[in-house]
Amino acid sequence: NTIQAAAYDGVVGGGVANTIQGGASESVIAGGIQNTNGGYCSAIGGGNGNIIQTSVEYSTIAGGVWNVIQGGAGDSIIAGGYNNIVQTSASVGTIGGGMFNKISTNGSGGTVGGGQYNQSGLYATVGGGEFNTSPGFDATVGGGYANLSSGGRATVGGGLFNVAGGYCATVPGGTENQATGDYSFAAGQYASAIYSGSFVWADASASQAFNSTAPNQFSVRSGGGVRFETAGAGMTLDGQNVATFNRITNLDASVITSGTLANGRMPGLTGDVTSAAGSVATTLANTTVTPGIYSAANITVDSKGRITAAANGSVGAPSGNYVSAYDSGPQTVAAANAYQDITFGTDTLMDGWTHTSGTATYTNVQTGLYLIQYTGVATISASSAISVSMRAMLNGTGVSGSSAGVVMTVSGQTSDISRSFLVSATAGDTLKLQLRGSSTSAGLAGGSIVGPAVTMTIVRIQ
Repeated sequence: NTIQAAAYDGVVGGGVANTIQGGASESVIAGGIQNTNGGYCSAIGGGNGNIIQTSVEYSTIAGGVWNVIQGGAGDSIIAGGYNNIVQTSASVGTIGGGMFNKISTNGSGGTVGGGQYNQSGLYATVGGGEFNTSPGFDATVGGGYANLSSGGRATVGGGLFNVAGGYCATVPGGTENQATGDYSFAAGQYASAIYSGSFVWADASASQAFNSTAPNQFSVRSGGGVRFETAGAGMTLDGQNVATFNRITNLDASVITSGTLANGRMPGLTGDVTSAAGSVATTLANTTVTPGIYSAANITVDSKGRITAAANGSVGAPSGNYVSAYDSGPQTVAAANAYQDITFGTDTLMDGWTHTSGTATYTNVQTGLYLIQYTGVATISASSAISVSMRAMLNGTGVSGSSAGVVMTVSGQTSDISRSFLVSATAGDTLKLQLRGSSTSAGLAGGSIVGPAVTMTIVRIQ
């Protein structure tokens, strides 16, 4: 164990090959193996290979393996787990445990409770689960899988492939729900609240998006019907009573104040709908359409709403459309200042796209609007100012707003490159990610310590 020069009042309680770095005054390593503490008034409780870098103060790693608090991330804590990182300048960050969890660069006040491959941003929270991301200011993802809370103060409770992209938007759970309008709410399956103040609930009866169509709108898809229990209190609409079953069955002809109802009976109906006098049984006039079941029907409707012609149509591409992919890397820059394709080795979930493992190109099957999010773990092998950047290409042309990058100066340093953006793509379009570095010493890190070198999520939202 080593306490270097100028580490005044530093303490190493025990263990093997632990180091308190020079200038790390009043810091502690209680025990463990190969732990390094470079922070002022900071503590490492034990574990193996944990690091508190220099330019950190009042921070703690309680234990675990290969956890890191990077420079400028003061007042942060990692309670334990495996390969968790509080990144540069993410002060007051907290990671409860789990593995491969991160608080983003400059993500002060970020929290990840646990799980794996989760990431939070500025004052944002990810409670747990897998591959969840909360980059929005004060945003929250409670858990689940591959959920994204990118809007300010937005919330995703859990579920799978849900997105809360609007300000103060909410998705409580479910599958592939989108709340992209400000103050919107989407729940169930394939619910899409794309307008401000809209509320959308969609059942499991269909596998395509159910969208709001106007701001401040309440929309429900309920294939099994709708029930309201009011204990006899009834309902009102725009301040007017809504007729209920009880009110209809107790209706007396004496309360009718206008119109004609001879002898309190239902009159006979004529025209397109007919009935016998005194009866509510009706007969609908026939049309020339042949009765039967039509697939993807092409229909013609007259001015009275009757179907006057029908024919079978063709079934389009499947409506489910998403990709969750990663590559374990590493991938190294081949030529300085030149973009090169990023390949993906594993597609954990994919529908509506085609891709060959180990290649870069994804081919779209269905026209729509897509939310795309990527994260690459950049690294350098030389100690000089080296820039590393990534971008997306659609049909060989760079996608506007898809570029992101970092500049690193220390050999072996890692830093996330992450971006979320929207793309309008038609069937047959190709998409890929590219990498560029100002030196061939740059690339994407990978392996058992840092996790995947690059991850990508694609979700059709409209």
